[in-house]
Amino acid sequence: MSASRLRLGWVLGVLVVPLLFSMVRYLSYEEQDDPYEMVVLQPNIDPFEKFGSVPQDVQTEYLLHIADSLVTPQTDYIIGPETFINSPGLWLSLIDQHPEIIKLKTFLENYPKAKLVIGASTFKLYKEPSEFTSTSRPYRSGPDRWDYFNSALQLDMSGEIPTYHKSMLVTGVEKMPHKELLGFLEKLVVNLGGTMRGNGYQEFRETFASPQDGTRVAPVICWESVFGEYVSDYVGEAGANFLFIITNDGWWKDTPGHRQHNSFARLRAIETRRSVARSANTGISSLIDQRGVELARIGWWERSGLRGTLNKNDKLTFYVKHGDFLGRIAVLLTVILLLYSIVFRYIKK
Repeated sequence: MSASRLRLGWVLGVLVVPLLFSMVRYLSYEEQDDPYEMVVLQPNIDPFEKFGSVPQDVQTEYLLHIADSLVTPQTDYIIGPETFINSPGLWLSLIDQHPEIIKLKTFLENYPKAKLVIGASTFKLYKEPSEFTSTSRPYRSGPDRWDYFNSALQLDMSGEIPTYHKSMLVTGVEKMPHKELLGFLEKLVVNLGGTMRGNGYQEFRETFASPQDGTRVAPVICWESVFGEYVSDYVGEAGANFLFIITNDGWWKDTPGHRQHNSFARLRAIETRRSVARSANTGISSLIDQRGVELARIGWWERSGLRGTLNKNDKLTFYVKHGDFLGRIAVLLTVILLLYSIVFRYIKK
């Protein structure tokens, strides 16, 4: 066999074998029947008006109107979008006293089985210097400091409000690296809606547990869903049985951005074999099964909701256990093939 045919065989093998393996896995994978009823909400509020001209009580009215038409006594989870509650004064120490939290919990009193996972802009006050963080800032020119978080909350009838703070922050919008070198960009960044100091964050992945049966859901916030290994930590380290992706994709307007972002959710479902419920403020919101099949969706710029069932899973995939193992092998093979090509040409000369 000639060298050229041998190389062609290797190339075809590298390309075709993974495709065939993926197809076999796709066709042969069967979910275990363990259904949970999900309601996904898409309030569809213009993000450029959401944080200013549309009052929070009006936004909550939109959300609850959709929820009221879909939630049933059998509903297990209700999922709302990123930073839905964004009114001032949502201090973590007083979170259960905030009027919008009270409205949402009052709604849930009619559905004691349901848990609402939703995004919020939250604040934390630090009174002791030992508590200060690198992202905290002075509070009213006094000795205290405070942090702002892009958070996810779970509201239910347990009396507790578990909270997760977005960890993978968007550069320029939610954090600015190397502030000591890039300080001259502060005015430009702030004018574009970003921050030089950065949002507060937490270092570890966290899940919300059901007070009824201990089922754990991962509150994946916005572009955290882009990173496969990062999301797998919600499953491998924090024990997630479902992935809930909450986001606000309206910043991209009607461009490929929001469609691509929704497609990433399908990859995360395949990698982790976790069903995905995705709530976007302006679309696309969707329900995705463990094979990455989109079962239902709400399109761009629609005020609506979805109700459907997704299966729970507690098994760990190879990807969750080992991460981007195949990706690293592919990089290694690429380097080897590149070096082989260079050496082969050199010897041939």
